[in-house]
Amino acid sequence: MGENNTVTIPTEEYRNLLEIQVRANILKDYTTAENYSVSRGMIARILGFELNEGEED
Repeated sequence: MGENNTVTIPTEEYRNLLEIQVRANILKDYTTAENYSVSRGMIARILGFELNEGEED
């Protein structure tokens, strides 16, 4: 872990990875704060995608 390795990726891919990391942290915080289960619809909204019509909880 102490090594200083560098990985080069396109800026857009880096932004996408940061976005999903932020969304995952939001989902984690939301889930730990909930007293009951988290709906599929809420998970989809937090992660930024839509469920197919009729798939909402």
